[in-house]
Amino acid sequence: MDYPKVCLRRGEEAGVLKGQKLIYDNELDWADDICTDGCVVDVLDSRQHFVARGFFNARSKLTVRVLTRRAEETIDRDFFARRIRAAWQTRQTLGFSDSSNIRILDVETSTDGSHFTLEGTRYYVPMIGEFNIRNAAMAIAAAQFAGLNVKQLADSMSRFEGVARRQEVKGVVNGISVVDDFAHHPTAIKQAILGLRQRYPGSRIWAIFEPRSNTTRRNIFQNELALSLATADFPVVAA
Repeated sequence: MDYPKVCLRRGEEAGVLKGQKLIYDNELDWADDICTDGCVVDVLDSRQHFVARGFFNARSKLTVRVLTRRAEETIDRDFFARRIRAAWQTRQTLGFSDSSNIRILDVETSTDGSHFTLEGTRYYVPMIGEFNIRNAAMAIAAAQFAGLNVKQLADSMSRFEGVARRQEVKGVVNGISVVDDFAHHPTAIKQAILGLRQRYPGSRIWAIFEPRSNTTRRNIFQNELALSLATADFPVVAA
């Protein structure tokens, strides 16, 4: 099948050939006049050689989303069916339960962080709380699937200090730590508070919650929110 063409600027093909899935508008030299938003296009290098095939959208800075780097692969219903089957076959479950394909084992926690074992390798993350352990384990499993080795992963995880607004200490005043966390639904709120109890054992926890999302401002989770906030010593709901 003959697809419309877009052409990369000289040298921009290197990233695509290495597996880059997104092509920005400033990486393209030209596009056929017949290219329309949502159509499938062939991506050429500056010497007019085939590089990839993907979806085109002139309205987006991410102008081409690469689907394949195989010129013989037609983008049709069968293409997506094959991709979905392949994704389903590689699907695995991860967690603490015996039924998980990949199990999180031997968890040890302290006020400074958490240790756990995943597929025979011991990991340390300088974060606390079950949800952070789960997130770290998922990231490790995904990175292993992508080809990273366990030594790289263990070293990287031991130095990862989290992201903004996830148990972020904003300051300490008169011995009182002020912690900002983006938890905004009942499960996250409960896990955030339990994690803080691990980091600050014996301390009183004031949970000051400001309902901002559509669900927390409506009659949807009122019972669940009350139960999750009850895990704090002094829950406060901002008006």
